[in-house]
Amino acid sequence: MNVQLDKLPQETTEVLSQLRFLDDEELWQAARTRMFPEQAEQLERLNLKQQREGLTPDEQQERDQLLHCYEQTMLVRAQAAVLLQERGHDVSEMWIKAGWRPPDER
Repeated sequence: MNVQLDKLPQETTEVLSQLRFLDDEELWQAARTRMFPEQAEQLERLNLKQQREGLTPDEQQERDQLLHCYEQTMLVRAQAAVLLQERGHDVSEMWIKAGWRPPDER
């Protein structure tokens, strides 16, 4: 994955670097990880409210935290898929469902 790890928060860098130590089943689980539906719905509500009328400082802080969670989840999923692909697994369906282009097609 061509993510510049030095530009990510240290917590995210540490999570991504630990993925290579997982076995294949654990990587498949990581590649399928999603935010809790309640978190995703709240993030969507806050994004829409921000566009319509703006957010209070507390709402902005909550949105920032949820956005961080979403971004970290997506990075973990992508990195896990890359590692699975490197280990010889067919992850093409996962790439397609996520709307991503596989790394070898970039």
